[in-house]
Amino acid sequence: MALSIDSSTPAVATNAVPATTTVTTASFTPPANALLLILWSANSTRPNDPSAPSITDNLGTHLTYTRQQWDHRSSGSPTVDAQAAIWTAPVVTSAAMTITVTCGGGSFNDAALAVIVLKDTSTPTVGASGAGRQSSGTSVSATYSATATGSWGFLVVADWDAVGSETAGSGMTSIGTGTLNSTDLSYGIFRRTTADGTNGSNTTVSCTLPSSSTNVHYAYIEVKPTPPVTGDATQAITASTTADGRVNPARGDATQAITATTSATGSLGARGNTSQAITASTVAAGSLGAKGNASQAITATTVATGTVAKPPFPQSPLAITVELLLGGTWTDVTARTRGKSGETPIAITRGRTGEGAATERSTCTLTFDNRTGDFSPRNPSGQWYGLLGRNTPIR
Repeated sequence: MALSIDSSTPAVATNAVPATTTVTTASFTPPANALLLILWSANSTRPNDPSAPSITDNLGTHLTYTRQQWDHRSSGSPTVDAQAAIWTAPVVTSAAMTITVTCGGGSFNDAALAVIVLKDTSTPTVGASGAGRQSSGTSVSATYSATATGSWGFLVVADWDAVGSETAGSGMTSIGTGTLNSTDLSYGIFRRTTADGTNGSNTTVSCTLPSSSTNVHYAYIEVKPTPPVTGDATQAITASTTADGRVNPARGDATQAITATTSATGSLGARGNTSQAITASTVAAGSLGAKGNASQAITATTVATGTVAKPPFPQSPLAITVELLLGGTWTDVTARTRGKSGETPIAITRGRTGEGAATERSTCTLTFDNRTGDFSPRNPSGQWYGLLGRNTPIR
């Protein structure tokens, strides 16, 4: 799975009432482990510099929002009006929600708000980001060095002169653009058309204004996909022979589809590691053994004068399951364990180190994937907050 925009992403919300300080999205239901990317373009009242905007949601337990960028009048030179901001928030549990951003004060609070729901195999993360301002020109452009291959670039623009709707630059797609109250604020929210970032290479996000503006603020951000699993992930491996041949086992690592076939007087073994779909077949006068480890779907078939043999345990190891006793219930956390490719992610020691040594207490060592923060006892947004701590039983 690659970085993508979930269909739950709401439409761009706008506030065209200058005296109203808030703008709120329509209700939407993001999936668990998604990343919310919030892009905000807003007006300001000259010559006052607004105080920092605030963000919240209507959930009983609010998400954790991180402001990645906020560019405003006193952010730097040149001193220009309007403001643009970006926040991110990881989603732990799927639930219907709205998001509200409140402007920091002044007489003119027109604003546009976009929430992008991004997903991957687990929660996406943030890479490069930045912001800027300009007092002239008909285009806005920012370039950053991508920190991950397959990352996605986004841009938000606030034009205080309100010269009109903006146009996506090269390789860009518009998420939303327009002018509020004819002369109050022009906004533009854009993304790279595809998640085309290449680690270590420059990525440019840009747009074009219909005419020159003397008051523009912008902010940009890179969203990174889930890091790949250690090993040769997502591969298709095929081994075959047609006559009087022997095929060595086809081997792979995580999340692989492995197929091995023989059509005449041949033998074959198809082997794999974790989370694999393994198929082995013989058509005539052949024999076959299909072997696999944990969490595999293993199929072995013969059509004519063939034999199929699947070795018993322990030659075919049983699946590994890891459970924690949380709130009185054994909870399966096997999918959250991590280890090097080809190695068992769990190390257990027990017994005595030598004939003269005292019996040591048994130990179990393993590594959990805690990118979502679920295993952090002090994380109130964690899935098991209040249930994890010292002496939590594991089996």
